[in-house]
Amino acid sequence: MSDFATESGHWYSKSGEPAYTIVGANGNQRNTTVRDARKLGLVPSVTTVCGMEAKPQLTRWLVQQAMLAAITLPRMEGESDDQFMARANSDSQQQTRAAADRGTHLHGQIEQAMRYGLGGMADEDVAIVKPVIDWIESRYPNYTWHPERSFAHQMGYGGKIDLFGTNREGVAVVIDFKCKAGISDKQKQGDDLAYDQHITQMAAYANGLGHPDAKCVNLFIDAEVPGYMVAKDWAEDEINVGWEAFTCLLRLYQLRKGL
Repeated sequence: MSDFATESGHWYSKSGEPAYTIVGANGNQRNTTVRDARKLGLVPSVTTVCGMEAKPQLTRWLVQQAMLAAITLPRMEGESDDQFMARANSDSQQQTRAAADRGTHLHGQIEQAMRYGLGGMADEDVAIVKPVIDWIESRYPNYTWHPERSFAHQMGYGGKIDLFGTNREGVAVVIDFKCKAGISDKQKQGDDLAYDQHITQMAAYANGLGHPDAKCVNLFIDAEVPGYMVAKDWAEDEINVGWEAFTCLLRLYQLRKGL
């Protein structure tokens, strides 16, 4: 199993340790469920809680992928409408999964580089990751970094942030990476790429780490064009609104799930 981050966990212990899976009654490892969380006193992740809010941009993209699959896949002889729709849906999910896998891979490579450097990394990954590391070191010199820092908050949630750092003056920064293809094609600024859900997530991380005054930055990284990235620096009032929104979502989640 890789030592580096491969996916976002759904559950954490109250001491902040990831509890993505447990050993079931049959002795096999399986994903942790809400029932397990109630029994073991686990807390949901920031990502899980934020899932309570609709994401129209993501929904629109998923629908577009399904529509593209439906209009590009050839119809098989004797195939019913239900069978064709199921096949088209499976095809669109493969495209979505491939994009997610690429982003997950790059997250892991950035973590590896922050911990141990670029040694042993494939050239195509170095081309993407090195400019990210250079950007971090240039913008935030003399910071002590903690990649993939996990935590649990007394309000009943936990999480793992891509990158957390502090300098000698105690100034903290929380950075979340968004790796996706096509960012360079759009030539957009940070405000064009960032959504309200992003700062809800970031504010939850900052408060969860015990640094509500931390600088919050989303870094959008083109997964295919080396060196192309766009930063969104969130303002203090935006962070405050994001935190308030998260606390509302957290309470709703706890009520719905009986936690």
